[in-house]
Amino acid sequence: MIGAFDSRITFYSQQVRALSIVHALKATGVLNDGVHVAVVGAGAAGVTAAAAAALLGNVHVHLYEREDDVLPMQRATSRRRLDPHIYGWPNVTSDDSIADLPLLDWKSGPARDVRNDVADEFAAIKQAVPHRLNVYTQNNIRDVRPVGGRLELDIRRAPRVGEISRDIDGQIQDGNVVDLLLLAFGFGLEAGEVFPGVPNTSYWLDGGVPGPQFEGNATPRFLVSGNGDGGLIDLVAAASANFDHAGTIEAIVNQPDIDSITSELLAIDHEALAALREGRGFDFIGEYDARIRPDLERMGLIARMAGRLRRGVRLTLQTLKPEVFSIETATLNRVAAYLVIRACALGGQAEFRHFHGADIAKCDAPSPLPYPALYWFTCSGQRFGVDKVIVRRGPDRITARVPFANVLAGYEDAHKDWSALHGTDAIVPRLGAAARAALKAKAREFLIPAAKHSVRHRRQHEPNAVRIQRDEAMIRWSGDVAPAEVTQLWDSGQNELEVLVPGSPDSLGPVAAALVRLVLHARNASFVGDPTDWKAFVEKWTSKSTHAENLSSPPIRPNPSGVTRDPTLATSDDIALSLHKGMSRWLLGQMNVTIEKFVSLGRDDSYTVGFVAAPDLRSAMRTIWHVWRGQFEADDALLDRFLRLVICAEDDDARQDEARVLLGPNRLSVVTRAVAAALAIAAAWQDTAPRNSRPGNLSRGLDAFGHACGAERIGGRPMSIAAVSFMWNTDFVLLSHLTAPPTVEFLAQSSLAEVGDKQPRLSQPGNGGMFMALDSAFHSATEAGLAAMTEFVKSVEHRHFERLRAEVA
Repeated sequence: MIGAFDSRITFYSQQVRALSIVHALKATGVLNDGVHVAVVGAGAAGVTAAAAAALLGNVHVHLYEREDDVLPMQRATSRRRLDPHIYGWPNVTSDDSIADLPLLDWKSGPARDVRNDVADEFAAIKQAVPHRLNVYTQNNIRDVRPVGGRLELDIRRAPRVGEISRDIDGQIQDGNVVDLLLLAFGFGLEAGEVFPGVPNTSYWLDGGVPGPQFEGNATPRFLVSGNGDGGLIDLVAAASANFDHAGTIEAIVNQPDIDSITSELLAIDHEALAALREGRGFDFIGEYDARIRPDLERMGLIARMAGRLRRGVRLTLQTLKPEVFSIETATLNRVAAYLVIRACALGGQAEFRHFHGADIAKCDAPSPLPYPALYWFTCSGQRFGVDKVIVRRGPDRITARVPFANVLAGYEDAHKDWSALHGTDAIVPRLGAAARAALKAKAREFLIPAAKHSVRHRRQHEPNAVRIQRDEAMIRWSGDVAPAEVTQLWDSGQNELEVLVPGSPDSLGPVAAALVRLVLHARNASFVGDPTDWKAFVEKWTSKSTHAENLSSPPIRPNPSGVTRDPTLATSDDIALSLHKGMSRWLLGQMNVTIEKFVSLGRDDSYTVGFVAAPDLRSAMRTIWHVWRGQFEADDALLDRFLRLVICAEDDDARQDEARVLLGPNRLSVVTRAVAAALAIAAAWQDTAPRNSRPGNLSRGLDAFGHACGAERIGGRPMSIAAVSFMWNTDFVLLSHLTAPPTVEFLAQSSLAEVGDKQPRLSQPGNGGMFMALDSAFHSATEAGLAAMTEFVKSVEHRHFERLRAEVA
């Protein structure tokens, strides 16, 4: 049995139940090769179960549907909306419009559109495994009989071409014997006339949506019988002047500051579920009044709902139990209905009444009439009239299971025990990782085409998207690109990327800076979040950076929603580390391409390196680069520190992310030039190597330290001006951004312990200030070769110490 007697019967939940049970049957050895499987009902559960069984096992699947096509219930309505996750609101996955199923996937939209997409995808699967999957429409199962460990089906079907029926109903008797029977009559059909003489239109017909037919009626009156999800949706529809299902949903979930009531809603639901388990009632209205109404009023949601009401509407909700709402319905539907109820009390222009009990019955109109009405009812001893009756008590499950009574003995008791054991997991099913992986693998094996929405996504060149937000103590990353794959967005020709950030930068911790780095350097990327939260944060490290020039802040658009598929949960530190590691390795790879061309061939495309080097110098640089690159590839912390100090002069642990943000394609040429210049210096000072601790990012031998720096600014001031006054902590500084050394009047940062005729060592404390830039002397030396470069460095060193002696004297 697939969900027919559960409490959350949605298109999506039925698909999840179907996929889960078929995978379980395969995993436990029931769905063996050669097995014959009958699936009764070609609704959401039936077509999904049939498709999954045909792909997972070498079996014979027989799908029976009494209507003339699969998915018959949704093909006639465009006014009802199907949304896969929204009824899970306010959970973090609720606003994703994509079902994210391994088979028969779909995107939210009008029910008819979703149905057509899924039906087409089902047809593609049937075509891929025609020998495994057979579909029989206009077939009705009349009886099931256990025979020798198998099940014999008694079937009545429509005559085929050339057949003549002798039955009074014009049907042909048929049969089949199967090993496994999956009952997937799911939603079932609602009774067409619950109250004699009062028509009831199905939920799945456009005519079932309370519409504008009462225009001109000053006080249109509606009775909604039933408080399941369908009943609550239609209570809102009856109340609304122009019902827009999607618009109503968006008005609530996208309301600014709606997150302020999220924790309270979840707490209320938790308490209601506990009451359900204990067999107690739960007063949602009272709890909502006390705990969320003040916030709803502050946000203006109740007043906004009052503005959407049908003029003069009179609503009557009839339920079996005393409570207006049930925990077995979606939180979003309850909140929407609550807004309607409280909106009716504003201004006295609308009215809401609630009756409970099983004694509701149609009655004669009173005389004299207190007000005109088409139908009159009594309930709980009171009489009332209405113009429209909407019965939403669920499908006719009793009639649907009659043919299967002899194989369903004890089912209800077993189902109750199962539901009690699994709690909310039974109400809101989730597809397990093992089932998802197995079904995805089979879809690839049989070359099942991509879902319709995915094809449209590619055809319309819609952007890829990722979503990052806090999920309790962890960070949840989801969407089209995994954290380990983000640097592909820095490659040319990649699709546009939207980075959805529903929370504030503070809520993401170190990940926030890593995201700024990613988006800043991507060709086509943007943030989707609250500009109030993100604008100042992004600008601080981009357009207002104190370390770089001419950076533009990435755009920030509002209303982040959706994109919760393929989630990864990890700590903020771990995700940030993974992102920075990947981006720095991308940078290393791109630098290697340029530097290898230069040191091997002497090529300097686009003048990135910025100087010419003689062959013997390039040969020495190449040898050193291969060593350095190996060290970088083996030690991510070394690479991270080296690059940070290349792009930023300030070696401050508290400001590491400010430097990291700058490291990407936008500053690739700056970093590459600094590294190439450092290699030229290292060729002259052959014991120079990258350094992974303070001070600086280079070491010369065991006791001299340097800083290879390509920063454009220090503390917001141009490097050419700030370099002299900045407190460098290393013995030598290579400023690859400058074409002339900075002018200095006093370079020593402290007095020397010894002067005399002895030349001070570079390692002596306080000797900082030996500046090297890519000046004319540097260019002349690199062009002349290794020996000239060695002499150039010696001369710089000599002049430096001469100045030190003079200053000390």
